[in-house]
Amino acid sequence: MKYLLLIFSLGGLVACSSDVEPYTFPPNATLPAEPKIDTAGFDLWESVEGDQTYLMKKYHLGLLKMGPNRPAAPDSLRAVELQNGHLAHLNRLYEMRKASLIGPVENGAEGELRGILVFNTPTLAEADSLAQLDPMVRAGWLRVEIHPWWTEAGGRLF
Repeated sequence: MKYLLLIFSLGGLVACSSDVEPYTFPPNATLPAEPKIDTAGFDLWESVEGDQTYLMKKYHLGLLKMGPNRPAAPDSLRAVELQNGHLAHLNRLYEMRKASLIGPVENGAEGELRGILVFNTPTLAEADSLAQLDPMVRAGWLRVEIHPWWTEAGGRLF
């Protein structure tokens, strides 16, 4: 996760061109085992499409937005302190498996929406309480808007 946050903090996204050769796995490569899906206490439902059944799970989508107390020209020492605390908090959420996806939005510094995180919590109240522990949120430099969000349990981005 630390590397993910570093990548997100260093720059934007790299666009792929259509003339790039697709990656192929080496002949003896094995894919990692599927992680166990925590469903205890979560809202679940099954979606059936033909002969395929999907287990749908409710997560909580957190939108990190510019907060009411963010200074126009933040003191650099305070900004570094809060940013370090913010990244440490997000890393803890990931390590505790309380957040599944975390990252800033491109051009976030120029708009209200600053970042997105998907909470892996059974209730909105738990997601909100974890979000409120973020040093940037506590200082009012960020605020969090949380929405229930359904997707396939254990789904991945490709």
